[in-house]
Amino acid sequence: MVDSKKTLPKIILFLFLIIFPFGQLFRFNLNLLSQSITVQPIDLIAGLSLIYLLFKKTDKPGIYKILKGIFVYLTFSLFISLAIFNFKTGILGIFYFIRLLFYTSLFLLVYDLVKSKNNLKDIIYNSLIVILVFVGIFGWIQYFLYPDLRSFIIWGWDDHLFRLVGTFLDPGFTSIFLVFGFLLSLDRYLQTKNRFLLLLLIFFFITLGLTYSRAGYLSLLAGISTMLIIKKRIKWFVVLIIALGIMIFLLPRPSSEGVKLERAFSILLRLKNYKETIVIWQNSPLFGVGYNNLCFARNKFIGEANYLSHSCSGSDSSILALIATTGILGFIFFIEFIKKVVLSIDFKSFGTPFLACSTALFIHSLFVNSLFYAWVMGIMAILLGLSLKEFRKKTLK
Repeated sequence: MVDSKKTLPKIILFLFLIIFPFGQLFRFNLNLLSQSITVQPIDLIAGLSLIYLLFKKTDKPGIYKILKGIFVYLTFSLFISLAIFNFKTGILGIFYFIRLLFYTSLFLLVYDLVKSKNNLKDIIYNSLIVILVFVGIFGWIQYFLYPDLRSFIIWGWDDHLFRLVGTFLDPGFTSIFLVFGFLLSLDRYLQTKNRFLLLLLIFFFITLGLTYSRAGYLSLLAGISTMLIIKKRIKWFVVLIIALGIMIFLLPRPSSEGVKLERAFSILLRLKNYKETIVIWQNSPLFGVGYNNLCFARNKFIGEANYLSHSCSGSDSSILALIATTGILGFIFFIEFIKKVVLSIDFKSFGTPFLACSTALFIHSLFVNSLFYAWVMGIMAILLGLSLKEFRKKTLK
């Protein structure tokens, strides 16, 4: 008999997975308070999780209390930001706050949906691999049919040439999804020894190579190292290093600055961005400037802000962005949350791939603002929902 109470959350999750590989293709803008607000359909689908949770009593995980504490603090930080900026500017930060709430709700929905249902966990896990394969396939289509994205600079995107950027229109963000796909497939292969998964590993590996993303390469090394240490398969790491070296040597090198792995210009820009973020943090070190208010803070404290650029609201380091927007207290909350998550995951279930992906994401986020990227939050929310130990106590809203 079909559990009708679980039908709606399954539909929400199914819609989220279906739209995921299309990346930035369905985005649209709305004008609000004389500001252009980007709306992502995938955010709206994740938001359905919040609506569902508001009307249904569900089991909550052990980390639920720390999550509530984080949102109470972020609300306080939001009000602090209203004292830093004018009301119209500061209030726009609430939309990013709401988006974070949406993806937290998606995690809670998945956790409640899969408890005591190992078959459903396997289906969702395999579905994640499938959508990440499609991310790679769409990337190959773009790489061969539209390798020159320099004209996209007029719409606020970076001018990439001869790099695999996919539907996310950015090789850095695309690279982390390919890393996730590799790690999830590797964990499955180590369990099942299914040869088809070897083909997927090769697919993700080569596709990642064509992004020419150094952050992606480093995060892959970090993620695999974590997984192999947990599984005590260290000898595989030597194979990875050799394979990565061969791939880098064989990568095509067309006449484009972006495909030069030794490029220094992007490093200098990144260092400049780090310094700007630190300057912003110094203006409100304890509480920060408000969640995701970096673009407005950059204009107020540095006098440089390109509101048309899609990178304006972020920093090239997610950790620096976190500290600048939520302050030292927010960073302490974040560390406490990470600690509780690590202690709560089930390594007999999906804890190992989750921790491997988390390590990869941490390394990646030092160079790309990927930690709070909507699709990254979605993947990690689902993985976390699959990975936590069951917490039987009923928590009322």
